[in-house]
Parts: sequence; C-alpha cells; structure tokens
Amino acid sequence: MDLQKLEIFVCISRHGNLSKAAVALDMLPSVMSRQVAALEQACGGKLFHRTGRGMALTELGGRLLPRAQATLLEYKNLQDEVKSQHGVISGEVRIGLVPSLAQAIAGPLFRCMRDEYPGVKLAVTEGVSAQLDAWRASDSVDITILFRAGRSELQNEDALGDVETYLVGAREDPVTAGPSVCFADVAALPLVLASAPNGLRADVEREAQRQGLKLNIVLETNSLMVQTQVAARGDAYTIMAGHAASQRLGDGLQASRIVAPSIVRTIALSVASHRPASAATRLVAREAKKQVAEAFRTMGLEPR
Repeated sequence: MDLQKLEIFVCISRHGNLSKAAVALDMLPSVMSRQVAALEQACGGKLFHRTGRGMALTELGGRLLPRAQATLLEYKNLQDEVKSQHGVISGEVRIGLVPSLAQAIAGPLFRCMRDEYPGVKLAVTEGVSAQLDAWRASDSVDITILFRAGRSELQNEDALGDVETYLVGAREDPVTAGPSVCFADVAALPLVLASAPNGLRADVEREAQRQGLKLNIVLETNSLMVQTQVAARGDAYTIMAGHAASQRLGDGLQASRIVAPSIVRTIALSVASHRPASAATRLVAREAKKQVAEAFRTMGLEPR
C-alpha cells in the first residue's frame, strides 16, 4: 500500500466519480482503476460501490478514509517540516474562527501570510465554538480561535484576552443610551439572540437561570446580519461581545455594557494536539495572536 494509491482513493471518495478524480489528479482513468483494484486487494475487500451514477464508499472504504486522509496529511506536514529546516516555511494551515472574530482578523492574517510568508496557505472556516471544538478533535482544522465562558474553562489553550458583553439597540434608544444596563433589566426586553448551540447565548441563559429570570427571546437566528438589522430597526435588542458590538456601531446601533453581573468571555486559541504542529501551524498561531491584539487595539477595546 503506497501513498499514491491512498491519494487516488481519497480523491475518488471526494469527487464520487472516477472521471472527475482522474481530471483532478491528471491521470488516466484506467491507471486509477488499476490502482484502486490493487488497494482493494491489499485491504481484503471492496472500497467502493460502483454504480451508473458514480462511486460511493463501502463500509470498509468509510473506515479507511479518515486514516488515509491522516496519513497523507502527515506526509505533507513532514515535507513542509523538511523545507522549514532550510529556512522556507510552507504548507497549508486550516484555521477555524467564530464569525465575529473571522470578520476582524481573517483578512489581516491572510495579507500577513501573503506578503511575508508566501509559502503558507490559509484555509479559513467559520463556526460556533462547539463546532470548532469538534472540528479540531476530528482533525478538520489545525487552529481554533473561539470563546470560552471564562478562564476556568481553558484546557491546553492560550488566553488572548477577556471581553465584556453588551446590549445592542437602535440609535437614540433610551435603554442603551447609558454606559451600562443591569442584567435583570435586559432579561425583560424583547431579544433577538443567536440560535443554539451558541456560547454567548448559553452564558446569558445560565445567568438568567441563576437569577431566576425568564428571557424574552422573540427571534432566534444564526445570522449576525439579521441580529444587526432587527436591532437597528428598533424591533428588538440583541446581545454581543464587545468587539462584535464595536464592529457594528456604524450600522444605526448603539451599545451599553451589561452589568450586575458583567458577562465576561475569554478569547482562546488552541492548536490541535493529536500530532506535532508543523512550522507553518506554529507560525500562523503566533501571527494570529498578534492580529487579535491589533484588531482590538484599532477598535478601542483592549482585551483585559
């Protein structure tokens, strides 16, 4: 069983079609078919169901796929590591970000890599914190930057700072006109909140439960744009971390810090730990920390 056979197997499983995979790898379909047959013989069973509509993984193929992907990725990382020993850092780094942080740092981080480390390619994926944890555990991403409910939740992660939470309403709205608003007053307001699962929503719901309050959630959405638009029209209020609120204050919004108590969230960076991080991954993690600090500085919200 060699790497070329594994690469062919993974490519066919991705495209679901021998002809498309042959184009992707610039190989003859007949050559690829023979390689798959040889791999199936080595594995002791069929890896694909062959139909008129394409090729689908068998149960055996489904079990082999994640291991084949991990083997190819490890080989690629080894090649990149060898190159880095000669002073050239290269390779693809997959970074997962919560949407509000993606808007703030993905662009600057890309420009930094393009201008200073052209051999490093970024693949950026957005997701809520629970998704990012799952993707890191399954080796779908190399780095995650997300939020925790506090530093006590950090496990093998670097804390990049703490941010407070704000109630966001329409411009000239009396409730959000002052510098702060009590949590008990927030709970009674009509709220548009992120759909579950969402870390910030979970923090807010926990505090409401602790105080024996019932939140007045009138709309749930997984879109920050919808939250912003509904709040800007004065139809409801939304709750955002400080950096996210700051990014949107030019959209007809104003924000007031939630107190009694404050809801503090920790920005956490984590690198996948099931295998040694490549030189490119370590580089991107280091630069991402700088970009987070710079994003908050330019927004006037220094992380605590």
